[in-house]
Amino acid sequence: MQSNAQNIIPNSSFEVTFQGNFEITKAQDWNSPTNGSLDLMNNKSRSQYHVPKNFGGFQYAFNDSSYFGLVAFSANRPNSREYIQSKLLTTLKKIQPIVFKSI
Repeated sequence: MQSNAQNIIPNSSFEVTFQGNFEITKAQDWNSPTNGSLDLMNNKSRSQYHVPKNFGGFQYAFNDSSYFGLVAFSANRPNSREYIQSKLLTTLKKIQPIVFKSI
C-alpha cells in the first residue's frame, strides 16, 4: 500500500506565534469562533501558561513545545463551549478518505 500523506493543517504544532492583546501569546492561523478563552501553552509563555507545568497541571507537549488548553464542558457554564479552528491549506476532495492523526 502506498501512502501520499501530506499535512494540510497550517501551523499544526502551534509553534508559530505572535503577541496578541494584553501580551497574550497566540498561535498563527488558529482562532476561536466562540467567545471562549483559548489558552496556548508553550515554553515561551509566562508561568501560568508555560509547558510543561501550568495552571492546568503538568503535561509535556506531544510535538515540539506547544499545545492548546480549552474547556469542552463546564457544569458552572453549561452553555459555554471552547474550540479552535483553522483554514485548511487545500480543499478536501469528495469521496477521498481523510485520516487525522496526531504526530
